[in-house]
Amino acid sequence: SAFVMTVIMVTHVIPALLIYYPVFLLAAGFIIKIRSWLQLVGLDPDGRAGRGLVMASNSFVAVASFQTLITSMIRVYTGTMSKHGYLTPLKDDFSSRSLQIWYECHLRAGFG
Repeated sequence: SAFVMTVIMVTHVIPALLIYYPVFLLAAGFIIKIRSWLQLVGLDPDGRAGRGLVMASNSFVAVASFQTLITSMIRVYTGTMSKHGYLTPLKDDFSSRSLQIWYECHLRAGFG
């Protein structure tokens, strides 16, 4: 498992950070600014609810951005970027995710 993650980091994440740096910059900006945004709306980021929101939102943004970067690199390796342009792998990744597909995969059998 650790070996596979190392291979994925070397072959997908590191090249994706270089090619699709705007995704990485947006995620990093969100992770840095979330504490000040919570203060802006009146929540203490060091309080119980604030820490929970910071941890949950940072985890979600980090995982979603890395998943986007990894799947975009898969599309780059299959030739989508060279045939159709720079943003096509990112657009394909975003368009492949819909609430209906998520529901079918995760909630079709119910909550239990």
